[in-house]
Amino acid sequence: MKKILLAAFVLVAKIAGAQTAPTPESGQALANQRTAQVQKAAVTILPGASQNRAELSVKGFKEGAVQVSILSADEKVLKQEQRFLITGEEQLSTMYLLPKGIYFLLVAQNDIKVKQKLLVH
Repeated sequence: MKKILLAAFVLVAKIAGAQTAPTPESGQALANQRTAQVQKAAVTILPGASQNRAELSVKGFKEGAVQVSILSADEKVLKQEQRFLITGEEQLSTMYLLPKGIYFLLVAQNDIKVKQKLLVH
């Protein structure tokens, strides 16, 4: 009787272990989930960007701090600020003093990064 119970216990332990063991498929599923999360995140620069201000619509981020950066055409950081999102989908306003030209706006939160072209006129 003891041998049967022990064998049943070992079998159950092996089945339970097999269900929780990581597999290449589960790793790929996690990578796909992160990619889908990055693809869902979006930053839209609302019309009316001027020489010193831009309105942004931020979607697909999580609640918490995000980093808003303005980069030059050669991707040097010109301005960087931390902003706090309450819902993860809201509108932000960023102020800057830049000469007319083409810049990049980067919004980043952990492994989520979205870059948009910013035209200052």
